Formats: sequence, C-alpha cells, structure tokens
Amino acid sequence: MKGILYLLLLLLFPLFVFAQKLEIITKDYESSYQSSGHQWTLKVRTAAKGTKDPESDYIEYDSDMLIRYNVYRDGQEVHSKTYQGGSFYSCRPDWELSLEKVGQPGKEKGWLIGAMGTCGNTMSPHYELVVPSELYGDANYLYKRFVAKEAPHPVTQKQVTSIWYYQQNWGKGGTATSIFVPRKLDIFETEYGTSIQTGNILQGIDMLYKLSPEYSIKLAESFAGLFVAGIQDLNADLMEYAMQFYYSEEGTGFGLPVKKQELRQLIGKIRQMRATYQQVQDFVDWELFASHAIENPYWAEQQELEMNFKKWKAHQVSNYQFTLLNGCFCMPSSDFDPNAAITVKNNKIREIRSLEDNRTTLKASYYSTIPALFEKIQKAIKRQAAEIEVTYDKTLGYPLSIMIDSVKMIEDEEQRFTVKDFKRLD
Repeated sequence: MKGILYLLLLLLFPLFVFAQKLEIITKDYESSYQSSGHQWTLKVRTAAKGTKDPESDYIEYDSDMLIRYNVYRDGQEVHSKTYQGGSFYSCRPDWELSLEKVGQPGKEKGWLIGAMGTCGNTMSPHYELVVPSELYGDANYLYKRFVAKEAPHPVTQKQVTSIWYYQQNWGKGGTATSIFVPRKLDIFETEYGTSIQTGNILQGIDMLYKLSPEYSIKLAESFAGLFVAGIQDLNADLMEYAMQFYYSEEGTGFGLPVKKQELRQLIGKIRQMRATYQQVQDFVDWELFASHAIENPYWAEQQELEMNFKKWKAHQVSNYQFTLLNGCFCMPSSDFDPNAAITVKNNKIREIRSLEDNRTTLKASYYSTIPALFEKIQKAIKRQAAEIEVTYDKTLGYPLSIMIDSVKMIEDEEQRFTVKDFKRLD
C-alpha cells in the first residue's frame, strides 16, 4: 500500500509543480509621433496565462491573449469617441504582436495593431486601427476592428490615408470555396474632426496589385472578389468593372449567378439600394462610403475645403496682410508682379506692393483675397481638375499652398499659390 502511495506522489508531483508555475505573462509596446503641435502616444500591454520553462525561453500558454491599449496626448490619456474600444483578444499568444504607424513620416494618422484573431484551418489576423482626433481643442480617438488575410497596406494620397486589405469570405461554403474580397478604409479630416469610412475601391484600384505577392495577381483578377466587394459596399460601378474585365461563366463561383443577365439584374438592385441610401444617409449609420464619393473623386478635398472655410469664417477676419507668391509661368509687367504683399481692409484689397521693387501700381484684379483663394479651390474641385493639392493653416483655416493642374497632358499651365507672413490687422 505504501508503495502505491509513493508511486502516486511521484506521478502527481510534476503536475503540482507545473500548476505552481502558471502565471500572467505580460509584454509592453509603445509608439509615438508628433502632429499639430502635440505628441500622440499609444501604449499597448498584452497578457496571457502561461508557464515558463526555467531552462529556456519557451512559454507554454494556457489561455487566449488579452490586448489592451491606451492613447495619450502630451502625456494625458484620452478616450475613444464612443467610450468603447481599448482591448481585443488574440487566439495565438505565441504570435508576436505587430504595431506600426499609419501615414507618411511626419504626417502620421494613427496606428495599426495586429494579432492572430481567427484560428483554425485558415488563420487570419485581427487588426485594430487606432486614429487620434481633435475638435476645438478636445481630443479623443477612433478605432476600427477588422480581419485581414494578409498585412494591410496603408497608402497616403493627397489628404486621404487609405488602408487596403483582403478579407476572406466563406459564403455558404467552406475554406475550399472561399474567396478573397478587397476592402478599403479611408482616414480623412472633416468639420467634425477625423473620420474613418469605408473607401471606394474603384478609386486607386491598381493598389490591389501591390499587396502581398502571395495573393496580389490572383486576387486582383478575381471576378467573385471584386463583384462581392461591390455588393458589400453597394457600389454598382465596381460590380460593372468586374463584369467588364474579369467575368467568365467558369469563374463566377461562390454561389453567384452564372448568367450575365442575372448578374446585371443584381447590379440594378444594388443601384436602387444605393439610391435609397442617398436619401437616408444623413440619419442612419450604414458603413458605406458616401454616395458623392462615386460622383466626385475630390470628395475628400471638398470636405477639407468646407471645414477650413468654416474655420476662416468663424474667426471673422476682415482686415489682414499677407504675402502672395504666384507660381505661374508668366512675366512681370508694369501692373503685375507674381510676388506681392497684399493689404486687405473690410474684405477688399486696399494695397498691393511688389516684392521686387516696392511699387504699388499693381492691378488689384490680378490678385486674390483669402476668400477668393478658397473660391479658386472650389472651382477646381467642381470642374474636377486633373490634380489638386492644398494645405491649410491649422488655426485660421486659410490656404497656405495651392497647386491646381487643370489638364495633365499640357505643360506649364499649373496654378500655384503660396501664402506667407499672414497678419491680422484688427
């Protein structure tokens, strides 16, 4: 009997020791950047139960991994706009967390946190897009959680930073019949602060070929993936694009109709649904790109223009001075100099002084007030110029630099304006 008890103790002792070593294993990450005169910082901590091998660095995990994050502006913690977010889980705590800044260096928009979220035959990472936002001095952050088959690809073009990625969609089948659907998120500024919205995949669709080499060519040419993305976004034009370039009766699959007539009937229904959305988009929260994003490729620039013009009007500036540098390909004359100091009183030009020789005989109709510069930008957007690039003053909203290229194939017809040395006189 004693021998049996001794044997049981020998068998149970390692299990007892193992249980004693179970602990919460944590790891910390941190990333910061400067924007609009503030330092934004993201701090992330991961935690999971596990046991450490005393003779190596190997960890045997016993739970999913909790990922918690906090956002700070100048050292002060800020909360999400919805007071949600701040944590999510990973089903593979042994996978290293990824943390990267989003946006161009010096013009960062936020961060992407990545961890394995869907485990099984087709593992897919979960990502949390975290974007700080400011409005009238108050700070918060936005977040968007999504599943991507491969690492997302952030791209900044003009005023919009887009997150491109592929989402695996099983439909009513399994892994063998699943498809990869392209997705896009746009980050841009509005009069209500920073916004994250579903993007229009047709705008910049060539980006699909620049994603992971493992998937890019096959997925970019997938009829089903593009067509389903159009259904998901109520984007009938994207569905038409897929029909025009990638349709084949053998390549529809995924439970989609096979015949062209049936597919075009589906496109017609999507157009009707989009028309309904146009009527209700101001008072319902559907996660779709704005309707005018289809009609106007400069919808983000329009948002930014309106936001900054309202900022300018709110400050009620009617008396001011500034230097206007005109980058046109034009020669000075007796009544025109490309670079001049302008004085405005009661919203009208009162003096124009040449920077070349200080003469004040320049013709007022060749120059612009600040509202007139806003109008130049608005006209370029309305006629959908080939290229428009504008930067604005963070405080008063007036344009700092303007570049308008009306026709891409014509050289030296670009309009360029730079505003410097702005000073209020009242």
